[in-house]
Amino acid sequence: MIKLISAFGIILLTSLACESNHSYPDKIPDGIYTGTFQRQQAFGGGDVAQVTLTFSENTWIGQSDKPKYPALCHGTY
Repeated sequence: MIKLISAFGIILLTSLACESNHSYPDKIPDGIYTGTFQRQQAFGGGDVAQVTLTFSENTWIGQSDKPKYPALCHGTY
């Protein structure tokens, strides 16, 4: 009997935890986003780069003022 109650409790908790009423945006709004990227090193210091990300029709392109920092290219989402 205890096993039956435990199994029922687990099933009940699992079904309540798996609620799917989340609403997520369909996509990132198209536009040009600018900002900085910096990597903090363990002993201080680190480079700061100016980055630009362009989002358009589920594709993105990234650019930085420093070569390969951060490693940006292009892709889809």
